[in-house]
Amino acid sequence: MRSKLEELFGALADLAGRPRPRLRVPYAFALAASKAGLVNADEVKLARVPMYFSSEKARSRLGYAPGPVEPALARAVAEALSANGKGGA
Repeated sequence: MRSKLEELFGALADLAGRPRPRLRVPYAFALAASKAGLVNADEVKLARVPMYFSSEKARSRLGYAPGPVEPALARAVAEALSANGKGGA
């Protein structure tokens, strides 16, 4: 069974026209890579922190109604690729 994070990374890779992640990196390896300066240490630390968010306050106070996630991801990927000079998705 795939985790929600694996689903998200897969969807982002698809939208960016890149291969889906194939390997799951053990945390100890990622931590060592961060200490060697190969990856962002803050991002590695955050990977272990469970994060849950609710839009309930925005719904009740502002009338916010979330839409589908796919168009938002597509816009985010297109903007990220454009900012990096890689063209649109």
